[in-house]
Amino acid sequence: MSFQLQHLPFLALEEVIKCMDTFSILFLMKTSNKTKDYVIGITKRLKTNLDILLNEEEAYCTPCQDFDGELRPSEVLKRSNKEYSIEKFISVIESFYNVFCIKTISIHIETESSADPYLLWKYVKNQNLKIQTLVWKTEDLSPERTKEVIEASSDLEILKIHFKKQAPVLTAVDLYPLIGCGSLTLHNINFTSQDLNLFLKHWFAKSKTLSAICIVAVEPFDRLTAIEGIDVVDGQAEPHPDYENFEIMFWKTKFLVEQV
Repeated sequence: MSFQLQHLPFLALEEVIKCMDTFSILFLMKTSNKTKDYVIGITKRLKTNLDILLNEEEAYCTPCQDFDGELRPSEVLKRSNKEYSIEKFISVIESFYNVFCIKTISIHIETESSADPYLLWKYVKNQNLKIQTLVWKTEDLSPERTKEVIEASSDLEILKIHFKKQAPVLTAVDLYPLIGCGSLTLHNINFTSQDLNLFLKHWFAKSKTLSAICIVAVEPFDRLTAIEGIDVVDGQAEPHPDYENFEIMFWKTKFLVEQV
């Protein structure tokens, strides 16, 4: 049995639209301009999260809709990475942005292709969209762009950046904005033991959200220099009475601290 959606009362139509997955809504909007305008009046109030993945084998764009307060994955848009590009991902985000209320975007880019993930990141930031997770393995990123990404990542739940070729030179001050993250991983950076010490002191004094840090540097860390002035007993630090204890571990060039 079929019926005309536009003949339904508005509240009834709204409930029908809410039960449809993201791509069904996009297909419905293609039926006519009148239907498109009618549907957008509803969908612009539907909160949608986008998960974007691009690696050597596949490309995903997975919208997660908010059904009665519970975010659930909708259908997955999948293509081989040979057919996909950063520019196409931007067009996908734009199509969702024009229809839905995008709450957050999670970006996972791990590819050795010529794709420039900075272009995607910059587009998302220019649209004032909130990035929830940024996982990024990049061939090369200029020092200016590296610092720009770091400065704008203070409120991410997860930030992971792996520099594959050129290791950027970073200081403790460069990383200060990241104490607002939930979890931080930086791989293959030029970062001294003295800067690590300054960053840890700033983090212990200021942060109430960052619960895990992993830094892999080019040169080995000096453990005594890195933890100088920090109360560490048996590999554990208690920076503040209101905080959980943190376990601190060193493996030559790798430093790890996390809640225990």
